[in-house]
Amino acid sequence: MDNSIKQASDKGAARIVTKDFVLLFAMALMLYTGMNMLTVIVPLFVIEDLGSNTAVTGLLSTVYTLAACLTRPVAGNISDRFPRRAVMVIGCVIFCTASALCGLVPVLAALFLGRVLQGVGYSVASTANNTASLDVIPPSRLGEGIGYFGMSQSVAGAIGPALASVIIGLLGNRLSFFGVAVCGLLGMVLALCVNYEKRRKTPQTEKTREVQPRRGLKDSIEKTALRAALIEFLSLFCIVSMMCFATPYLKVEQGFEAWVPGTFFAVSAVVIVVLRLVFSRFVGKCSHLAFLLPAYGAMILLCLGLPYAESAAAVIAMGVLYGAGHGLVWMAMGYEAVRTAPQERKGLANATFYLAFDGAIGLGAAFWGFLIEYIGYVPSYRVAAVCFVVLAVVVWGVFRKKTA
Repeated sequence: MDNSIKQASDKGAARIVTKDFVLLFAMALMLYTGMNMLTVIVPLFVIEDLGSNTAVTGLLSTVYTLAACLTRPVAGNISDRFPRRAVMVIGCVIFCTASALCGLVPVLAALFLGRVLQGVGYSVASTANNTASLDVIPPSRLGEGIGYFGMSQSVAGAIGPALASVIIGLLGNRLSFFGVAVCGLLGMVLALCVNYEKRRKTPQTEKTREVQPRRGLKDSIEKTALRAALIEFLSLFCIVSMMCFATPYLKVEQGFEAWVPGTFFAVSAVVIVVLRLVFSRFVGKCSHLAFLLPAYGAMILLCLGLPYAESAAAVIAMGVLYGAGHGLVWMAMGYEAVRTAPQERKGLANATFYLAFDGAIGLGAAFWGFLIEYIGYVPSYRVAAVCFVVLAVVVWGVFRKKTA
C-alpha cells in the first residue's frame, strides 16, 4: 500500500468512519438506490406498459448485466490507473443519461439500448466507488470496513424498491425512470466532493500510475478473487429467480398491490443491514460454511414457501429469508475476494467479484425468464430450490476438505 495512504489510514486509532468514507458511502447509496428502483420499474414497465412478457424482461436484464460484465474489467483497470473520482463521475453521468433515455423510449427495441448504457454507467461508477472505499478503510479493519460500506447497497435495497413503488403510484411506470436519473445525478455531485486522492497525492503515487504496464484481456481478472467470485456467481444465479421476477409474480400473477413487492425487497434489505452490523466483525475469522450453509437453507425455504404466501404479511415474512440468504453469501465472499489481492490490484479484485455478480444476474435473468414463460412461476421456484440443495452439497464438500 502507498505509504501516505497507510499512514493516514492508521492514524486516529484506525478510524473507519471519516469524511471520505461518508462521501463514498453516500455516493454508493444514490447509485444503488437507482439500481434497486429498476428491479421494480423495468418488469412492470415491460409487462404493463409495453405488453411484453417475462422472457423479454429477462433479456433486458441480460443486456444490462452483460454490458456491466464487459465493462467491469475495463473499469477495474482504469480505476487502478487514473483518479478514482474522475472515473466515478463519468460512470454516474452515463448512468443518469441512460436512465432518462429509458423513460423517453417509444418502443421496446429502444429500451434495450438504454439498458446497455445503464449497465456501462453503473459498472464504471460502482467499480471505481468500491475501489476508492478500499483506499480509505484502514487495512487493519478491512473486513469490518467492507461490511459497513456494503450497507450502502443494503440500505439502498430498502429505499429503492419502496421509493419506486411510491413514484409508480404517483407518476406511472414510465416517468419513474426519471427518478432513477436523479439518483445518478446526485451520485455525480457527491463523487465531485471526494478529494482524498488530491490530499494524499505524492510523486511516487503518480509515477506508479504512469509506469504501470498496460493489461491485456488475460490480465483483466484477479486470480486471487476467482474462488469467491465463482461462489457468488453460482449463488446469485439461483437467487435471480427472486430478484428479477418477484415483482411481476406478486403484482401481476398474484394480484398484490405494488407496495407489497416493494416492501418484500425493503424488508430483505433491512435484514442485510442487520446482518452486516452484527456479523461483519466475524467475517474472515470463521469458516465460510458458517455463512454459506444458513444462506442456502434460507433460500430453499423461500423458494418453496413464496408460492404459498397468500397474504401481504406472509410475503413480507418471505423477505426476511431473501435478505438472510443474499446477505450472508455477499458479506463473506465480498471480503474474501479482496483479502489477498495485492494493493495495486484491489480494483481488479473488486471488479472480478462484481463481474461474477453481474454475470449471474444477466445469465440468470435470461434462464429464469424463459423457464417461467415455459413452465410457470411455481415450478420454476421449485427448480431453484433444487439448485440450492445441490449448491449446498457442493460447497460443503469443497470447504470440508479444505478444513479437514
